[in-house]
Amino acid sequence: MKILLDTNVLLSAILCPNGVAAEAYRLAFRDGNTVLVCDYVIEELKRVVHRKSSGKYDAQLAIFISSLMLAADAVLVPVDPVEGEVELRDPKDQPILRAALASGADIILSGDKDLLEAGITHPPVLTPRQFIDLPTERA
Repeated sequence: MKILLDTNVLLSAILCPNGVAAEAYRLAFRDGNTVLVCDYVIEELKRVVHRKSSGKYDAQLAIFISSLMLAADAVLVPVDPVEGEVELRDPKDQPILRAALASGADIILSGDKDLLEAGITHPPVLTPRQFIDLPTERA
């Protein structure tokens, strides 16, 4: 199964290593899954952490991102819309959907309310809890 991670899942996994998002993050890397991370998410993660910590954790974040990129597949967000793409309420979520569609993701793992409420059926958007609660035959 191909699982595209959204920024909020990564941020929550970093901030709460024993939380639900961290559990879903670890689970995504098991059972033969392919974890996908798009360039937009990485840049957004850098911006958010830098802004919230005034740069205090930039070095630690760089190490986390390096480790992540060794384990996940990088996806570039296409410039142009892709087949199956719908317009989303929050334009900041559009690159996430576009990357998921272009990469053939089976799931978008996100806690973003706008994405979750967008009615996207392919690929489905699952919260970390929903992902954890999927039947065990994930791959």
